[in-house]
Amino acid sequence: MCGRYSLITSVDEIKERFHVTKIDGKILPNYNAAPDQQLPLITSQNQDRLRLATWGLLPAWLKDEKSPKRLINAKAETLSIRPTFKKAAEQRRCLIIADGFYEWAKIPHAKIKQPLRITLKNNEPFAMAGIYEIKDNKLEFAIITTSANSLMAKIHNRMPAILLPTDEKHWLNPNITLKQAIMMLKPYPANKMRAYPVSNLVNNPKNNLPDLLKEIPTQKPLI
Repeated sequence: MCGRYSLITSVDEIKERFHVTKIDGKILPNYNAAPDQQLPLITSQNQDRLRLATWGLLPAWLKDEKSPKRLINAKAETLSIRPTFKKAAEQRRCLIIADGFYEWAKIPHAKIKQPLRITLKNNEPFAMAGIYEIKDNKLEFAIITTSANSLMAKIHNRMPAILLPTDEKHWLNPNITLKQAIMMLKPYPANKMRAYPVSNLVNNPKNNLPDLLKEIPTQKPLI
């Protein structure tokens, strides 16, 4: 499951890191990216362009635009067998740009979970693998998840499928098979990631401010 993430990296840094030359729309720092928001991604159709898309995907065959069942995640293990995702996974793959994501850890004898922010140790932006649909010239997307690495397994049994930089262009390549694409969806190396506790303010998607990124003290290590 991936239900919240951040992207505060500057547009210039994103352009350099992902070889983007065109920007569609205004990309603002987002400390608490949530479903239904307009968020930046790079599609297989326009690999040099950063575009805004709605987080939450309705399958192409579903006609009811008012359906509450927008899908924010898709499991890597079922991409090739679920009709909901298969065609998009074959033809419409994307890179969802982030520099951190949030997950909630269970605390013994506590009623609420502790939010954690997970980043790369070098604090650089990364690309989560995604799929997208186009409806009325508007984009909507879902983040692909995979099994947890050894770091994330202490928090949750799933994590976003973060692509290795060397796989990003291959993931966008429309000429590779779905089987070849799925082989890239592996748990990101745990030794290159870190997790730290953050404020419960992140629980509310209306809160979108720099304080959400600050590490908070805890009485005991959470992971």
